[in-house]
Amino acid sequence: ARFVKEQTGGLDVVYGGGLKADNAAMLSSIGDIDGGLIALTRFSGEIGFYPEEYLEIIRLYLGK
Repeated sequence: ARFVKEQTGGLDVVYGGGLKADNAAMLSSIGDIDGGLIALTRFSGEIGFYPEEYLEIIRLYLGK
């Protein structure tokens, strides 16, 4: 992420591997990563919209 910022004049770097409850807090602790895409794909169970899970991920990312 630092290399990308240096090469692009400081553009934001967004993690695209999918923020999940398992990795949100860790990724938010990396200073050179400015945000992330919330993982929408599930490889088991139903596919759908889960706003409560998204809020949990956001809270974990923000440390709240």
